[in-house]
Amino acid sequence: MTKSRIESLKTRAKLLQKSKAKNGEEIQLKEALNKIAQLSGFENWRDLKHTLEVNDVLLNHGGTGPQTLPWFKSYEEACAFRDQTNGILVPYQKDFFVADEDYLKSLGFSEQDPDFLKVGRNWAEPKDPEAWGRLLNRMKA
Repeated sequence: MTKSRIESLKTRAKLLQKSKAKNGEEIQLKEALNKIAQLSGFENWRDLKHTLEVNDVLLNHGGTGPQTLPWFKSYEEACAFRDQTNGILVPYQKDFFVADEDYLKSLGFSEQDPDFLKVGRNWAEPKDPEAWGRLLNRMKA
């Protein structure tokens, strides 16, 4: 799913390049990709691509899906619910859901996983970025 979204954004960047070329301006593909990312609310193409890949892993990992879990538009509401339930706050695009132990197990982790303990229960703001990276790599595998 993410690959087609990424390919679609790459196509938009190439169209932007062509449009600029017609107006006598030349931009590199990298610059066009960064412009597309900025128009989508990201700092750069790398951040946009990474976010799409992470979102894909979190929603389409082959295990228990988050569709039946509580979703929130507000970060504050998601945090409050997470605190009440001892759940795991997971960002998805501009929304959040609060995962439970079953979801964590479906990703292949337990609450005692050393990297999970380092990251904490707020995946929107992981406490340890290196541990978060390791968790993501294990989810992708």
